[in-house]
Amino acid sequence: MNDQPFSTNMLTLEVLDAICDRLGIRPSALIFLDHDFSNDEITALETYLTQHSLGRVKTTLTDLTAQLLTIKPTFTPETAQTIARELCTAWLQEDRYTQTLTLA
Repeated sequence: MNDQPFSTNMLTLEVLDAICDRLGIRPSALIFLDHDFSNDEITALETYLTQHSLGRVKTTLTDLTAQLLTIKPTFTPETAQTIARELCTAWLQEDRYTQTLTLA
């Protein structure tokens, strides 16, 4: 997010992470913040998932990983897979994309 160790953004993110850890939640918005997604990258991912939802096309963890690698080519395949699993879990807990997302 920012290379300055005590920037307002980094301190805010640290507090949000601590609160979510205490509550046992990991919302998709926090995952996006933790991995420094831009507005355009989030929009591209949401558009992809919305199109799949409208077409009733199942989206697997592998599909989501591939899409993340396209949107954020700086991710390693392992990082993309980890984030895909985190996002998939978060969206299902948030009751989003429940008709098309699958952890399989």
